[in-house]
Amino acid sequence: MRLVFVDRLGYHGRCEVIQERSNGVLVCEKPTGGTIRVRPEDARDVERKPNPLPVLDALPSSPPLEGGPAQPKTPPARDAAYLAFVRTLPCCVCNLPNHTESHHAPAPGHGAKGLKCSDYRAIPLCLYCHRRHHGGTQPFEADWIEAKITETQARWPGEVPS
Repeated sequence: MRLVFVDRLGYHGRCEVIQERSNGVLVCEKPTGGTIRVRPEDARDVERKPNPLPVLDALPSSPPLEGGPAQPKTPPARDAAYLAFVRTLPCCVCNLPNHTESHHAPAPGHGAKGLKCSDYRAIPLCLYCHRRHHGGTQPFEADWIEAKITETQARWPGEVPS
């Protein structure tokens, strides 16, 4: 009898049963050689049960969400020229000129790991201060960051979208 099995690590495989033990465990020969023990609950007989999952004619309907359908999120503003300008400013922390990077500071209560905020919320930090901030040894107060963002935006000769 041939079977398909799923082990505890989620590995799917096919094998040929060569022995069934008294405790119900099946000893199977793998196509690549060697044997494997398969618990009955992890095995599916491919000759008798071709599809263990129910086939749905249609997806089950779900109740409508309150407040209507979700609105698409507006992507954050991107401006390479603004970021280049920010990198020309001295570091907000140590005032070191040149060699600064743009640190994107999410608005309080917004942002998550892997999601970058608008480029217009960037402040200049030197490499050292930027690494210390992201390493957790130099956290910034929210009020201080907001003041530095406003200060940086005020120095930009172009228009900052709101």
